[in-house]
Amino acid sequence: MFLLLPMSLFLLGFFTVHFVGFHIIHSIFLNDFFPLVENTADNFDGFVRYFKNILQVTIGQYWIFIGISGFSRWKSYAGAFQTSFGYSMFLPYKNVIRMHIMIFLIAALNAANVPQYLLFVVFIIYFLPIRDLFHLFFPGKKVGTSSVPSINKPVE
Repeated sequence: MFLLLPMSLFLLGFFTVHFVGFHIIHSIFLNDFFPLVENTADNFDGFVRYFKNILQVTIGQYWIFIGISGFSRWKSYAGAFQTSFGYSMFLPYKNVIRMHIMIFLIAALNAANVPQYLLFVVFIIYFLPIRDLFHLFFPGKKVGTSSVPSINKPVE
């Protein structure tokens, strides 16, 4: 307990700052592609106001999508606590990598002057992965099961 509490607090702080930072930068890029608010980030105070405006508009107008998105990942959140320590440290980065790829894809499509309505196909693929579609149409078959053992799973 003497070492576990400080290490847990450090990891909580590190990942909170780290992932909040990722989301701030991602939101700025996405606001450039799909403007919700005017960019007022000419200095630090302007940046704080700009990000605060992004948060207010996003949460105020799109709270239902944020809630559904968080709820749709509930199994992933719960699963992170049922895996080994090293693997659970990597799990959050899978979603960060997905976000990076998505933003690069949006940037490429934007640079190619692809109409924005075609981005719906990209969003459907991002928010409704192919594995989920497969399970929807073929519920009895297993696809891509993880080979990483869980330390908290009982032996059968």
